Amino acid sequence: MRTPLGLSLRARLTFWYVAVLAILLLVYATLVFGFQCAVLIHQIFHDEVQEVVTAEGLLYFDAQGALQLQQNYYSRPQSHLLVDRLMDALDLSWKVLYRSATLYGMSLLEPLQRGEGDTSFNQRIVRLRDGSFVLVVSHIHTLQGRTMVIRLGYTLAALRNRMFQFLLLLLVAIPLALVVAGAVGQI
Repeated sequence: MRTPLGLSLRARLTFWYVAVLAILLLVYATLVFGFQCAVLIHQIFHDEVQEVVTAEGLLYFDAQGALQLQQNYYSRPQSHLLVDRLMDALDLSWKVLYRSATLYGMSLLEPLQRGEGDTSFNQRIVRLRDGSFVLVVSHIHTLQGRTMVIRLGYTLAALRNRMFQFLLLLLVAIPLALVVAGAVGQI
């Protein structure tokens, strides 16, 4: 039986079924994407906290009073934990005590924010001068009577790339699922 628009009842039902399925899949994909992003950022934060604690144990003042990071703590070069991390150590008057070479002269954050790292590990996402986004974890640490704020950053480029790949997968899978659902509805 055909309707005035020329569509069979089966075609109309299939259309509505596919439309409802599309809405449900889009809501589901949005929730999954957001949840996955939040879980990964939380895991990066957890890893960064562990690395800040590791860095605190590796910092020392050399004979000239300059803050240094020990580089001989690893057993193999590939297990070098902090090699790709971005790190600043500042005293409470904003003087840079240590800056990792991976920052290329940039700063993770300036100036010190009120209460930064004083009771816990603070986290925030910042944009560096080069345009890259970094998850920064701050913590106050006292070493040989000198109090400093240690900031450790992890570039979010790898996370952004993975999430973009995941989004592309969703954008390909959802239309394919809808085409299959529509085809099955017409059988």
